[in-house]
Amino acid sequence: MRATPAMLALAIVTATVIGGSWWLGRDAATAAGDAQAADQPTETLAPTRDVTELALPEPLPQRTVEVPILAYQRVAVVSGDEEPALIAKTVEAQEFQLQLEWLQGEGYEAVSLLEVYRALMEGADLPDKPVVLAFLGGYRGTASVAAPRMAKAEMIGVACVVTGQLPRKRAAAPDRLTWGMLRELEARGWDVASQSTAEAPLEAGDAAERLAQSQEKLERIVGHPVQWLCYPGGRADAAVADEARAAGYVLGIAEGAGTDQSASVPLRLTAIPVDNRTGVRDLARELGG
Repeated sequence: MRATPAMLALAIVTATVIGGSWWLGRDAATAAGDAQAADQPTETLAPTRDVTELALPEPLPQRTVEVPILAYQRVAVVSGDEEPALIAKTVEAQEFQLQLEWLQGEGYEAVSLLEVYRALMEGADLPDKPVVLAFLGGYRGTASVAAPRMAKAEMIGVACVVTGQLPRKRAAAPDRLTWGMLRELEARGWDVASQSTAEAPLEAGDAAERLAQSQEKLERIVGHPVQWLCYPGGRADAAVADEARAAGYVLGIAEGAGTDQSASVPLRLTAIPVDNRTGVRDLARELGG
């Protein structure tokens, strides 16, 4: 059948639409790639503070210190519009304040991971009742809700960051910390820790690459070595811990029972998870208060 002028015109329009759609799709993919690339530092920023690179001694000391580690995720003023899964990991701002007041009243003093490292590896002294407050996931409430309340209580914390969800600009991820927020937290005395590139638990074999990529991004943002680790999902077996040590990490926080931390397994420190079901009575029971 011979093509009529009308058929040729229709073919041209169809080709234009299909071609335009392909280009739009390519443009969208390019834009997404550009946005992801924009969240990858191309150079190392000025250091937020002086940090010395550490190395684990060999052999590791046979020493134990009692340091409770509380692992929070999202601290926020709950709007009621959040998804159930997000609510489950959220400690409401008022409840968090009550927990801080209880910790203060019981005589707990927040310590840095460097202090824990020195206590474990060098036998350095700690306060009578030390505690580490770690905040996983890199949620914005760490800076906007938890940090101001902790500053009033003269406490510092650990910001554990999933680097795949660490945007340069606020609009890219409204519920997550930005580079600037992370640097500001560290300037106030907080520690910055890697939580890998994604929230999925680390598995032996792929852990090394994910940990190295996360570490590289954080070190460029804060301008100094990052050797603290919070395991995504709270899981860390011996093989994953070995890969973390090979990547240059010296302390790693995972979920586990108890408050005794052992120098013989520095990449598998144990942390008590705190979520929306945790109250002051629960903390008192976990910490023996």
